[in-house]
Amino acid sequence: MKKEIIDLLSYVKTSEHRKKVLSVIDDDILLSSEISKKTDISPAHTSRALRGLQDNKLVKCLNEEKVRGRLFVTTDLGKKILKYVK
Repeated sequence: MKKEIIDLLSYVKTSEHRKKVLSVIDDDILLSSEISKKTDISPAHTSRALRGLQDNKLVKCLNEEKVRGRLFVTTDLGKKILKYVK
């Protein structure tokens, strides 16, 4: 297993919020508010988890220019990591 994958796996597994957020998006396209409701994580913590996952290229925002209604998907790298998280 590549070091990059190991480091990202460790990053995700050390936070229940990151793990839940990545898992709930999976193959879906979701709003931050939908992710928050499905994971039962506060909107602030959901946003923080999404930012970290985006910074690590595990999720992607499809409409970054929007202030409200941002849609998130899991990247191919995120799907690789998700295989080990589930």
